[in-house]
Amino acid sequence: MLKIIIDAGHGGTDPGGGSNFFWKEKDLALEISLYQFKRCKELGIQAELTRDKDMFLTPPYRTDLVKKSKAKYCLSNHFNAASDKKARGAEIITSITNDKVLANKMFEEMKKIIPGRRVFDRKNDKDNDYYFMHRLTGDVITFIVEYGFASNDEDVKIIKNSKLQLAESVLKAICEHEGIKYLKPGEKPKEDSMGVEQWKVDNLKYLHDNKMVDQFDGWLKKIDDNMPAWAVFSILANMHKVLTEKK
Repeated sequence: MLKIIIDAGHGGTDPGGGSNFFWKEKDLALEISLYQFKRCKELGIQAELTRDKDMFLTPPYRTDLVKKSKAKYCLSNHFNAASDKKARGAEIITSITNDKVLANKMFEEMKKIIPGRRVFDRKNDKDNDYYFMHRLTGDVITFIVEYGFASNDEDVKIIKNSKLQLAESVLKAICEHEGIKYLKPGEKPKEDSMGVEQWKVDNLKYLHDNKMVDQFDGWLKKIDDNMPAWAVFSILANMHKVLTEKK
């Protein structure tokens, strides 16, 4: 199962530079992060949060949470600001080692709601990642997502009216990239002829196709049953055999 850790930028005594008359960046980042966390659960994505309330996190503590999560992706949610009031649009900042394929997919989805500014990376004077969220989060692929400019009137209007749609657009791109069935908010998953939710059938089919379980129909009939220990051991043993054969 895909795992994501969602990082609401700033917090506590750090309101964030992307604040204005209407919001503090720390609060808006938390709001969309909590929304994404809820939606991940609905989409069958395992998710964690670096914070679920207004609290200050030191950079080492924040990055340690991300690193220890062993998630595949981290979404670090932010809102931009600039002295130039004309500066506007979504930005996604990646590590210098990132291929930007998923970043560009997220960017394209965001552009359906707000103008896009750029997808980019940045080096420091030692040719490492400039941003600590990229430099100190280990193997977790981290995206700093800037949802628009708090200093631009047009962006502010869009963010006020469509902040959750912006948060949703990022998850939609991740689902597409990872081959996860995307369901709109409130949309119920389709069920097969036995009344089983399709994502459960798809996961069982994947295990069966990869020889990790046998007797597809038998497992389908008891897909919602509690799994006894022997069944867990059997699946783990089959997984080990398959992985060993692939070496």
